[in-house]
Order: sequence, then C-alpha cells, then structure tokens
Amino acid sequence: MEGSKGFGFGEKKEIYYSKYIDKWGHFYLRGQGTSFSGKLVRIEEGHLILNPFSGGIWHKKDGLVRTMINEDCPLIIEDLAAIEPTTEESLLAYNERTTKENRKHSRKSDN
Repeated sequence: MEGSKGFGFGEKKEIYYSKYIDKWGHFYLRGQGTSFSGKLVRIEEGHLILNPFSGGIWHKKDGLVRTMINEDCPLIIEDLAAIEPTTEESLLAYNERTTKENRKHSRKSDN
C-alpha cells in the first residue's frame, strides 16, 4: 500500500500516553534501572516531555539536593516500561525527605 499512511505502533503509544498529559508520575525506563519523576506536559516526535521534573543538584555543603527543575526533560517512548501516577505534593515531599537523608549522610562522611 504505497503512499498510504498506516497507523503505526509508535502513533498508538503516543495516543495511549496522551491520557497522562498534565498529570504527575514516576516514569520507569526499561533495561536501565532508571526512573524520572515529574509532570508530563506534552508528547512530541516519539518523546514524552516532563516539565518540571525532579532532579538532583550537588552542593558541596549539603550533598545531593533533590528539587524540581523547570526545564524540559525528554524521555524516549520506546524506552518506557511503566508509569506510576503520583501527585505534585507527594513528589515535593519525596524531594524534601531525600534531601534530608542526603544531608545526614554528607555530614557523617565529613566527620
């Protein structure tokens, strides 16, 4: 069927994930043991775009500080294994709790 545009597998995934737009979640990537957390704001060219997303910033005094980063974080749809819904409040609390833990470990290693 030359010249016809089929409904490709990637397009189906984009439609499926579109229900998560404007929602908060933990996005787990397959085979990498990696996850990203944030708000899905759009889908473009095979990527889920999170903004803001939870990230770490290294401080000499406090160690790793978890915070919300207001930049686009693109995730390749094909690498996505699962999405776990969450809330902004839960994610902010996680960042705060993790930062406190990192500060404790940073201070212990300084002694």
